[in-house]
Amino acid sequence: DLFKNGYLGVDIFFVISGFVITKNLYEEFKEKKEINFLNFYKKRFKRIFPVLLFVLTIVFVLYKFYGPPDISLKKDYLYSIFGLSNFFYLINDVDYFNNIFDNPLGHTWSLGIEEQFYIIYPLLLFIFIKNFKDNKISIFFYLIIFLSLIIINFININNNTIFYIPQSNYGLIEGTIITLEYIDNNKWYLQGTLIGNIPYQLNLYEKINELIIYICLETNKIIYVITKENNI
Repeated sequence: DLFKNGYLGVDIFFVISGFVITKNLYEEFKEKKEINFLNFYKKRFKRIFPVLLFVLTIVFVLYKFYGPPDISLKKDYLYSIFGLSNFFYLINDVDYFNNIFDNPLGHTWSLGIEEQFYIIYPLLLFIFIKNFKDNKISIFFYLIIFLSLIIINFININNNTIFYIPQSNYGLIEGTIITLEYIDNNKWYLQGTLIGNIPYQLNLYEKINELIIYICLETNKIIYVITKENNI
């Protein structure tokens, strides 16, 4: 049951994505002393949107003719195109664990979080790199995780919809941290790990399955070992 329905695959993908994006942006900044945001967004748009629009449109049309007549995907379709389907499902209290079987567009929530990450994160990373030393930056991202977990525990939300909130899918930030730890030759790994353990001590993972936290951390370790051994 641990790997049933592929839910953990999303968290692993988030960690890898956070690692790759951070590595590319960091190396660009160190080489050129700047980040070409326009080029970054153009690449993401070209890679995601054409295929996304094609798949969503085909599914929408087929469902219109062959799906249940009493169910409409119009709103799901529109929110998915603009990368906001996770908020749409959150507002409408759609059960995360049942949605993908009743709704052929239900899986787009994760892409929505990914796109929101692409929009906000490069700017945030640029500010940190520009104003702080490399060996300080990962601490800020650990604190972001810590604060996000506090916020999640104090908001009134159904546990079956909590994964639609960007802050609850912190695998992207975990991928970011492992990049920064690798760059800084692991100097902050111990201190960062200690900060990461604070939420455990305060029982802040109550609303998030601890298995997900474990998978994200283990994926981090695997990426770190591979990059170190192969000098990537």
